[in-house]
Order: sequence, then C-alpha cells, then structure tokens
Amino acid sequence: MTIDPVTRRSRPVALLFGALAAASVAALQLVSIEHLRELPGWLIAAPIGFCVLLVIAYVAVFWSAHRRPPTYFQVSRRRGKPTFAAPNTPLLRGLVIVLAAPSIAAVATSRLYAELFANATLILVRTVVVLFTVGCVAAHIWTLYRLAPLRLTSDAVVLTLRRTIPWDALAPDGPSTTSIQGDTLWLLVRHATPGGRPYTGPALAGHSMPPYEWYPLDLRGIYIDQVFLAAALRHYREHPDARPTIGTPAGHQHLLTALSSRPAAAGSASLAAHSAS
Repeated sequence: MTIDPVTRRSRPVALLFGALAAASVAALQLVSIEHLRELPGWLIAAPIGFCVLLVIAYVAVFWSAHRRPPTYFQVSRRRGKPTFAAPNTPLLRGLVIVLAAPSIAAVATSRLYAELFANATLILVRTVVVLFTVGCVAAHIWTLYRLAPLRLTSDAVVLTLRRTIPWDALAPDGPSTTSIQGDTLWLLVRHATPGGRPYTGPALAGHSMPPYEWYPLDLRGIYIDQVFLAAALRHYREHPDARPTIGTPAGHQHLLTALSSRPAAAGSASLAAHSAS
C-alpha cells in the first residue's frame, strides 16, 4: 500500500506524543495524596502543561502540510478489493490521539475507584475500566492506521458508513471545479442513489438535471486536494474502461498522467511532477 509521506510521519508522531501525554497524567495519578500535598503547585500542574505543549508541537509540525493536501490517492486494498483511498487529515486524526490518550490514562488510573469500591467490587470495576480503555486505545489506533473516509473502487465511490455511489449514477461530464464550494464537493447523482437520501439544496434545486439531484460530498477531514478529487471522479465517469485498473499502481499512474495533461486538472504542475517520480 502506498501512503503519502505526511500521513506516514504523522502516525508514529501522534502515537509517541499520545504515549508521553498519557504517561505524564498517569504518573501524577499514581502519586499518593500524602505526597501530592508536599509537592509545589507548579509541579502538580506540570503534566497538564506538558500535554498542552505536546498538542501545540503536533499542530506546529503538521499545520503547513495540512494546508497542502496531496494530489494523488493511496493505493490500497479494502476487504481484499483494490481501492484508491483518501485518508483522514493527519492533523485532525493525530490530534484526536494526542488529546484522547491523557484522558484515557486519567480514567484508567483514577483514585476514585479505590475510594468508592472495595474488595471484589473494586477488582471488577478496575477490570471493566481496563477493558474499556484498551478498547478505546485500539479503536483510536485502528482509525489512525486503517480508516479511509473516501475510497474509489472499480464499481463505485465509497463514502463513510459504506454508502456507495455507483459510477454510472454520477451525471455525465461532472463534477468540475465549479462544483466545489468551501469544503463541499457537489455531485449530481441519480435520484436516491447514496444511501437512499440524496440532497436537494434549495439554492441549487433550480439547477438540477432530472433524474439527477445534488448530493453534498463533505471533504472536511479528508486529506485530498479537492480539485484533484473532482477531476478524478470526472475521469472515471467519462472513461469506464479505466475503472478496472482502480486500486492498482499502474492504474494510479495512468490516472496521474491523464489528469496532468488536462487543462482543467487541479495542480497540473504537481500532478506532472508526481507522475514523473
């Protein structure tokens, strides 16, 4: 699986920062009340300040890259099926790890359980808490490494919650760069295709093309250049013969080459540079 360099770097950094933040909170929680009373106030507050510094450091490292999303897909497989994937924004997903880790550590090491429960009940409560925190950590790591909110397959565009838009359900000749409004890519989709609940916006209803209706593809948190994505969707809508190669390195190279030669393709210079690399 090919992964963009920013996403690849963000994963170990997010895990490291999250582990450091969790360790600082856990260390404070494990100190007895008697010893805490003997410590200066600034030392007690240090773990919280350390967590804040880690959050600021993570944002500082990945902020500029966050504002320059890639003009290419990740080539991967999902449930054995080749796909082109657009991952979560590293800045957003990594921040979730860095912020959630100390909170999970605080829940797992809280002194409150010993004050409220005793004996077998305390053991049971701590077991449940440990299982809960392990599950939370595993879920966050899974979303960091595995979750792709948008995927292209040979059959369809796959969105979150496994909603799918078959290629032939997209209106011909679309979408285009004019379909982008802020963080939304507006798609003309055949009626009732995506999840059975297409969107007909009042501002755009007069521009619909029956039997197609407008569907808003929310790109917030998706790490892909918006204009590149629109061009890729348009390419596969117009070229059904290219769809079987989706999810393969050769198919991805062909897509980059085709889009770099289009005058309307987004970031044609960067596409051509990536295609040549």
